[in-house]
Amino acid sequence: MFKFLWRSSHNELAINIPKYLNGEEEDSIDLQIRSLIYMFKRFKINKLSPFLKTDQIGKYEFDWIDSTYDYDDSIGIPDNGIINDKLDQVYDIELFRNKILNDPYRILIDYTKNKFRSLLILSDFPIEISKLPSFKVSNFQFLILKANSTDDEYIDILVNKSGIYAEHRVLTSIKIDILTKLLAMFRSANNDGVLTKNDRFKIIQQYVQTLAFHIQVDRIFKATMRSKVKQVNVLKSKKSISVLNQQQQQHTRTPLRSQKSRMNIMMAPAASSNESPTKSIGGQRTLKSKPSMSILKLDKVYNANSDSDSLTSENSTTLVDTKVDLDNFEQSNGASIYTSFTNEERTNMFEQSKLAVRVRVERERNYLNRYV
Repeated sequence: MFKFLWRSSHNELAINIPKYLNGEEEDSIDLQIRSLIYMFKRFKINKLSPFLKTDQIGKYEFDWIDSTYDYDDSIGIPDNGIINDKLDQVYDIELFRNKILNDPYRILIDYTKNKFRSLLILSDFPIEISKLPSFKVSNFQFLILKANSTDDEYIDILVNKSGIYAEHRVLTSIKIDILTKLLAMFRSANNDGVLTKNDRFKIIQQYVQTLAFHIQVDRIFKATMRSKVKQVNVLKSKKSISVLNQQQQQHTRTPLRSQKSRMNIMMAPAASSNESPTKSIGGQRTLKSKPSMSILKLDKVYNANSDSDSLTSENSTTLVDTKVDLDNFEQSNGASIYTSFTNEERTNMFEQSKLAVRVRVERERNYLNRYV
């Protein structure tokens, strides 16, 4: 695949440096293919962790599932004759990194990896490269989606073939609903309903961002319910112990009517008679609810709940939509945890989860607008 990093004639190095612009100002298709192949290998995109990491000054950087690999400006990945300092300059590695990382949605799960997948959707066929190169890993492939494609073609490429957010089992109906709304919005903005290259870029971009938002909200929503169920279980356990102790205390205080009865009691195993008395149920304090999980940092939600199968990025199903009917959530997930709450409680937790994501994304947007 990496032969495409070089021109076909005598391995002459491509002299065009990509600008990584979008829409009408995008690089040539051939240059896009070469630069994306190089960056895929350079940053091991398929090995990216679900979340970015921050350095000592709070700057976001790539992070990888394999902890033995780390990017270093001076060393980079092992030199294999394909990746080197000269190619870093030719393909402007710093410009690409800024293009990928300077995005307000960067703090959402698996966003960087899926943003890269969206870049693999080309607006036309290449001229110099006769056949689209293929990747040796799943859910990464070059695809062609022209701006003036039909809605069905947009759906086929983005929903069925792109691999965007393949790490999460989002219902196909949700993906289609998101995309059809975007298509309708952009088509209605044009008198003739014809989409331009700029429209095409924005549709793909907003499709990825909307999916990222919904998935992150869904994960926090589930984590919040799970956390509250644990609190309820702890409270029930404490009440059960208190009731048992109270019954035991009442039994030991019952008047004995005969010496024989007293002897029988003395000969019986001494169980709870020596236990310290506890307060009655009426005297117990009610367990106060903890602050909503919506105030937690999004980049800790995944790690904090990594012990839960339903919260891992490889096994996540979401039905979250801006106006989703939460009653449908139970049908999709079949989780008893959902029925532990009233409709009002679920709605409140859901709205808090959405607010947590919105606040965090807007915080990143404001930071980027101010400092980048």
